[in-house]
Amino acid sequence: MLGCTIGGTFGLIVGTIGGLSAKLRGRQLVRTVGNTILQSGGAFGFFLAIGSAIRCDYRPSEPLMISSPAPITSAQRSN
Repeated sequence: MLGCTIGGTFGLIVGTIGGLSAKLRGRQLVRTVGNTILQSGGAFGFFLAIGSAIRCDYRPSEPLMISSPAPITSAQRSN
């Protein structure tokens, strides 16, 4: 959902700039901007969903590897 929103917003900006630079007016401009919104929103939403699915591939049987920072020694504090 977030990917579609971000992609759609980007498509609105790019589609409007592209349509106005091509001197489109009226229905042609609205259709061009609409197509760009749908295409970029769909593409970015798809790739963001795939990335989320890959990242969330966690198996509860595996222990989490959480590393903590090394403790600061007195020699490091004096520097």
